[in-house]
Amino acid sequence: MKTPEELDDLMRALREGTIEDAQVARLDQILAEDPEALDRFADLARLRADLEFALGDRAAAVPPAATRKPLLPYALAA
Repeated sequence: MKTPEELDDLMRALREGTIEDAQVARLDQILAEDPEALDRFADLARLRADLEFALGDRAAAVPPAATRKPLLPYALAA
């Protein structure tokens, strides 16, 4: 995958409902040109759907990744 950070940013904007038309076009382009990116997109879409199905209304209470605290420092302290 050539641009994992860009793909993650575009997917985050899509998920949060802040994606703009130019970003949609870029996401479409990446997914059409990069099979690995398409696989990642599909995997994350399935994961999100599974979580929403399993958690119901509680899934909406999970904050976006940008607002969550990283777990790694806590794991290293244990």
